[in-house]
Amino acid sequence: MIRTVVILVNYNGLKDTEKCVESLLNTSIHPKIVIVDNASREAGIENIEKIHPEITILYSRENLGFGRGNNLGIKWALINTQCEYVFILNNDTIVESNTLPVLEKTMHNHPNIGIVAPKIVMMGNPDILWYGGGDIDWWRGSARIPGYMGPTDSSIALTARKVTFASGCAMLVKRELFESIGGFDKRYFMYVEDVDFSLRALKNGWEIRYVPDSLVHHKGQGSNRIDDGPFVPLLDSKNPKMEFFIYHSVKNRLMNIWDNASTLDSIKFFTVFPVYITVLILRCLLKGKIVAMFKTMSAIRDFSKIRNQRPDMNFLRDKES
Repeated sequence: MIRTVVILVNYNGLKDTEKCVESLLNTSIHPKIVIVDNASREAGIENIEKIHPEITILYSRENLGFGRGNNLGIKWALINTQCEYVFILNNDTIVESNTLPVLEKTMHNHPNIGIVAPKIVMMGNPDILWYGGGDIDWWRGSARIPGYMGPTDSSIALTARKVTFASGCAMLVKRELFESIGGFDKRYFMYVEDVDFSLRALKNGWEIRYVPDSLVHHKGQGSNRIDDGPFVPLLDSKNPKMEFFIYHSVKNRLMNIWDNASTLDSIKFFTVFPVYITVLILRCLLKGKIVAMFKTMSAIRDFSKIRNQRPDMNFLRDKES
């Protein structure tokens, strides 16, 4: 019986995906691996299935983004297997051999938990923390990760605990949670969709737990980096995908507030948001990023168009996830 199905979404990241698959095959529990190829332009992803026929590859005709791409894989897993858990995992990661066993054990021992999240460290420098548990930050309209980019052995990073945010980079999700609340919201092409998903899980009575004894190494921005260049912060003017991040980050934070925030939480967010947008626009101007500046305004405009178009979250009956 398949206990866990791993979902990897690939978009022009064949090398990363191959390394991730190799690490998963080295685990002791042998999970079922499903790769969703998001209409990659590069060839070669089919070779993984030839070498490892037990791996399933789903081919999308278009780039569905993170949420819809994962929905495609999750839907396949729930329909075609009797799995207990689905492991949402970025393809630009390496998984330690004991990661999945630890996550599964935690989930099994705590019936109220719907999502379990491992510690995530920077690939190539495991002393730098990527995720060590996180919480919703209504001032930002997103999530806050204590100790982000700090030492991995800080007290907060070493503490197993309940959290209110699990990173979509790596999260083990109970089957029943997907069956009760659906998948990722299709309006979030990329970024903040894991915040929305975490909040919907909490609203429906599920708990989220961070488990530092399980470890994932994360390259970061695997689908957005050029070749194997160094990691560049998303808002750094040197990041070639800065405009992409600004647009989706701003739009999706607004959607998260619109869908999930209480009146008090909305007040917190909109107290800070005008200042954030002003600083962001000025920063773009000073760096000569004129396109990025207009992307900020486009994000606000497009949010106003789709804010009331929340889709049916029961993606099992959706023809197009």
